[in-house]
Amino acid sequence: MSDHQGIPSALVKELIKRRHELNLSQIEVDLRMDSRPSQCGKWESGIRNPQLNSLISWCAVLNTELKLVPMRGADGEETEGQGQPHRTEPC
Repeated sequence: MSDHQGIPSALVKELIKRRHELNLSQIEVDLRMDSRPSQCGKWESGIRNPQLNSLISWCAVLNTELKLVPMRGADGEETEGQGQPHRTEPC
C-alpha cells in the first residue's frame, strides 16, 4: 500500500476494513457513490486522494462518519497547535 500522502494511512486502512466488514467490493462502493469506475481502488491504493466531499461520501457509503477530535499528548492533555500544518516556503 502506498504512503497515502494527504490522507493518513490509518484512516484508509479503517475504511478498507469497514468495506470488508460490509462485504462490499470496490466496484460496489464506486457505484453507490456514483463515481468513476476504479475510483475507490485508486484511493485505497494511494494512487489518488479524494476531495473532502468524496471522502465524506465514501464514509457515508460505508455507514460511518468522520469526526474531529482534539489531539492529545502522552499526558492526556490537549495539545496546542502541534497538529497545525507548517510552511516550508518563506512567507
